[in-house]
Amino acid sequence: MVSSGNTRDFSRLYPNPAYSPILVFLLLYTLAVSSSLYSNEQVHVSAGTSNDSITLGFGDNADDIRSYGVDLSFFLDDTWKAEIDLNGFTLRGNETVLTERYDTLTAMLGYRFSYQLFEDVQLNTSAAAGGTAVGNLGLQDLQNRYHEMRNIPLVLLPYDSAYTNEIMMTYQVSNHVVREVESFFVDSIVFDQKYRYIEGYETAVSAGIYLRSPYSFIDIGIGYNHISIHDDSILHGITAISESGIYSDVNIRMGIIEMTCRYFPESQRSWGRIGITTDSFSTSKNGEEPFPLSFSLSFLLPLTRFSISLNYDLNQDMSVVFTDSFYSRIINEHYNMRENTGSWHVGIEWHGLDESVMLIKPFASISAGVQHVGVYQTAVNRIGVRDKVYSNLFPIVHVEGGGRFSLGGNSVSDGYMYSLEAAGGITYAFFISESVGWELRYQHALDPYVRIGVNIKPVGLI
Repeated sequence: MVSSGNTRDFSRLYPNPAYSPILVFLLLYTLAVSSSLYSNEQVHVSAGTSNDSITLGFGDNADDIRSYGVDLSFFLDDTWKAEIDLNGFTLRGNETVLTERYDTLTAMLGYRFSYQLFEDVQLNTSAAAGGTAVGNLGLQDLQNRYHEMRNIPLVLLPYDSAYTNEIMMTYQVSNHVVREVESFFVDSIVFDQKYRYIEGYETAVSAGIYLRSPYSFIDIGIGYNHISIHDDSILHGITAISESGIYSDVNIRMGIIEMTCRYFPESQRSWGRIGITTDSFSTSKNGEEPFPLSFSLSFLLPLTRFSISLNYDLNQDMSVVFTDSFYSRIINEHYNMRENTGSWHVGIEWHGLDESVMLIKPFASISAGVQHVGVYQTAVNRIGVRDKVYSNLFPIVHVEGGGRFSLGGNSVSDGYMYSLEAAGGITYAFFISESVGWELRYQHALDPYVRIGVNIKPVGLI
């Protein structure tokens, strides 16, 4: 194992971690407002970062196995696609369990064929080929830079000696069948199938079915994934097991923001991605009013929790709001014991005048729901196994107030209004005062917070 004495001080290269969420959302806001200046009807770009911390509150964020990644894709005429993705895999253990890590880099070029099978059924078939390198690609250094920014313990593990950065041929074929339906909340049913083969590494086959909302804002689906490995790596084998079986998917896309999360209930593993794209979906059809749905992506301080909200407008002053916030923190580093919390609540929001009239739009909401607290740790003498040592569900009520800040018409790009959000609130959890043998962050009933985020709302082309 690499000695902690070999680490370097990166703190001078990055801003104060306390301000990181604010800087991230200022960057997203600037990209959103200016995206139309760089958009091109023929060429689109998508870039994102993925992490096992993006759980939507489901499962165990172990910060382990498939742990983090970045990706970049280029699309030409909705037919050609070039993509690069970089992922880091780790196996944290202790003195009784193996520890190791490796990185993967995949680059592929593909082409999509589209066929109109019936009036309301379309088939998109894509074929791609490229190469994959597996080994020490420097992601340990990148991961620990981020951990130092967040004041998180460093992850120093030896690289798996089975991988030497050799490039292996990679092939992928996928089929995407879309059937349009006439429903208020469901615009189409999507069947998705994918086959990927990496020579000497693995074969992966998946199939899923999705319900797609109007204007393709949200996909919700279930599917099955199977991975067969072609080497003897223990970490690779554990990864394949944790990502095989039934899964559920939630995909959200609003304006330039993309967000996905996949959950495997058998292994209790989650994996998510947040990205940006220069290709915005339409916000209205045939001159109709824009679909009355808006999306917020936020950080909750001081714990830097993620939060997403969906608002469905009932009228000009009121909307139904659904909120999902999730958080993970380490309790015991030796056994990688982690507290994982997810909160889901629905309620009513009251807000001020339309953003095209006011630059600052006040809002207040009250909601109710449930909060789950789960604690997991690395099993003793069992490689790659996580034990659930605590789990409980609590009813909650939630009150929040704040404002959305926009620049009027200057905040509109491709039919979407982008606003910065700032709010404060309190969550009250009932029956949560029980003792569990260690200090839980959510062992206290009252949970005040400050929220900073970006709100995206379809407003039509103006």
